[in-house]
Amino acid sequence: MSLCIESNFDILLTIDKNIINQQNLTKHKLTIAVLNSLTSKLEELLLFLPSFKAQVNKFEKHKAYIIEK
Repeated sequence: MSLCIESNFDILLTIDKNIINQQNLTKHKLTIAVLNSLTSKLEELLLFLPSFKAQVNKFEKHKAYIIEK
């Protein structure tokens, strides 16, 4: 996560559901989007893109979002 912050990322997209509990979101100007996937297979992750695209413009800094299919 520190590399994301140092590189001025706006959004961290991950499948790590525990990251929400492991990071202090108020400390960093970053949005975390977690794909609620059981696998990291590309075919599975691609199914989340329509939902992610529909929500991304509503994301706020310092918050985390769970993305469903």
